[in-house]
Amino acid sequence: MSGLGNLSSPELGGGELRVLVCTACEQIEDAAVGAACAASPQLRTLSLSLCTSLQSPLVLAPQLTEANMSGCTALRDGALRRMLDASPQLSRLSLAACASLVAPMLESDSLKRYPPTPTPL
Repeated sequence: MSGLGNLSSPELGGGELRVLVCTACEQIEDAAVGAACAASPQLRTLSLSLCTSLQSPLVLAPQLTEANMSGCTALRDGALRRMLDASPQLSRLSLAACASLVAPMLESDSLKRYPPTPTPL
């Protein structure tokens, strides 16, 4: 991981990036995730499992089909709503052990699988 600099706000993403895995990046910030998604219009798979500092990442990824947010213990309901609204192709979502979710609205025309237990991406 040398050369990443500040791991809480790394510069991630790119025009051709399709899969982004940031598992257990406990210090990654909401803004870094939002910037990575904005810079990656082809992003299809996003794994942020065990990123415990994430609260309201702005996941605007219209090509996203799979997301694993399991173990994001500070994740808020509004972040999920925005992600679902911005990701019309999302068909697989994992939210196991997201203790801060109170009453998330999980309505999406494309969402086919919402497993109650973590599934690897």
